[in-house]
Amino acid sequence: MPVRLVERYDPVWPMWFEQIKAFVDAILKEFYTKFFGLADGPMGGYLEMVDAAFRDTDCHTGSSFCLPRIFTSERRTQARNFLEEAGRLAGGDGTYARRVRIYRVNYDRLVAFLEMLDARNRFDFAAAKEALDRLDHLTRTMLDFRLYPNPSGKAPVETFDSRLDREARLLWWRSALSYIDRFWSPCTESGYERTIVRGEFVAGGPDEWDFLIDPTDVGEASGWFRDGPVGGNWQKLRTTSASWSDQGLHYYKGLAWYRTQVEIPKRFKRRKIYLWFGGVDE
Repeated sequence: MPVRLVERYDPVWPMWFEQIKAFVDAILKEFYTKFFGLADGPMGGYLEMVDAAFRDTDCHTGSSFCLPRIFTSERRTQARNFLEEAGRLAGGDGTYARRVRIYRVNYDRLVAFLEMLDARNRFDFAAAKEALDRLDHLTRTMLDFRLYPNPSGKAPVETFDSRLDREARLLWWRSALSYIDRFWSPCTESGYERTIVRGEFVAGGPDEWDFLIDPTDVGEASGWFRDGPVGGNWQKLRTTSASWSDQGLHYYKGLAWYRTQVEIPKRFKRRKIYLWFGGVDE
C-alpha cells in the first residue's frame, strides 16, 4: 500500500534545542572553571575557537597539510591572545598554570610546524630547518610535562590508573616524534643539506603545474613526456597549496602526469644541476 509522508512542524523542537544547548554550555563552563581555575575564560575561548576552526574550514584531506587552511594567521593571532591572557591569569606555578602551559607549548608546536611548511614551500630551507628543530624540541618538551609534580622527592606509589595514564602519554608523544621523523624531517633536512651545507639553490618549481590523469596508462605510449605540445585535456593543478582532494580528485587512485617549466639563471650555464623532489604524495 502507498505510504503517505506528512511533514509536521513541531514547535517544541526549537525549545528543546535551546535547552540542550544551555545544558551543554553549562557543562563546558563548569569544566573550564574546574580545570583551568581563573584562566577559565580565555581557555574556554581558545578551545571553542579551535573547535570552530576545524568545523568551519572547507577542507577534505584529513591530513596535516590542511592545517595552514584551518589555522589562518588571523586565527593564530586570536589563539595566541587567548593563551597569553590565560597564562597571565593562571599565574606562574600550580596545577592550573601547568595545564595552561601544556596548551601553550602544543600551540607553539603548531606554529613551528606551519612555519616549517611555509618555509619549505618558499624553498627557504634554512628557515625550514630552524622551525623543524624547534618543532622537535617542543615535542620532546611535552614528554617531560607532569601535571602533578611530586615535591617530596619520594617515589610515588603507582596505581594501575596512573601507570596507564603515564604509558598512554609517553606512547602518544613518542608517536608524534616518530611521525615527524618519518614524514617531515627527511625532506627538510635533505633540502637544508643540498641547498645550504654542500650545494646551492638553483630554482624552484611553481605551485601550479599542468596536470593530466592517465587511468588507462596510455601516456607513455602517447609521448606525454615529450617537450612541446602534446595531446590530452591538460588542466592546472596546484602542488603545494592544495591536495588532489581539495581540487576535485576525491577518489582517483591512479597514474597522472605533471608538466611545468622552470627558468634556470644564466650563471648556471654549463654547470651540472640536479632535479630534486623533496617528497611526492597524492
